[in-house]
Amino acid sequence: MRIWQWLALIIVVLGIGAAVFFLRPVNGPARDLTLVGDATRGAYLLRLGDC
Repeated sequence: MRIWQWLALIIVVLGIGAAVFFLRPVNGPARDLTLVGDATRGAYLLRLGDC
């Protein structure tokens, strides 16, 4: 039973570490994410600026 507790603890610690890694803010220049109308196709395009 003790092995299951250690295994659960390791999984929880790895999950917290992954959450901290993936949820931290991205460093770098700000992105310009604007929707631009496409008159020829009648759709909207997502413009990625300053990439």
